[in-house]
Amino acid sequence: MDREPKLARYTIRRDAFGWSVIDAMTGLVACRDNVTLSGLSVQDADDLADSLSWLARRDQERLDGGRG
Repeated sequence: MDREPKLARYTIRRDAFGWSVIDAMTGLVACRDNVTLSGLSVQDADDLADSLSWLARRDQERLDGGRG
C-alpha cells in the first residue's frame, strides 16, 4: 500500500542571532518547555526540528489509533 509522504511539522529559518525552529502549521517560532527556540546554531536548530517533527508524527499516529 502506498502512503503519502509526511511533511515535517517543524523547519528552520535564519534569524538575527542564528537559526530558529519554526512550527510549519503556525509559522511561529517554536517553544519547548517555555524556551523559545531561536538564536541557535544551524546544527542545533536542525536537530531540534527533526526531533520535534518526529514527536509530532508519533503523537498524531497515537491520536489516529496507529493508522498513518
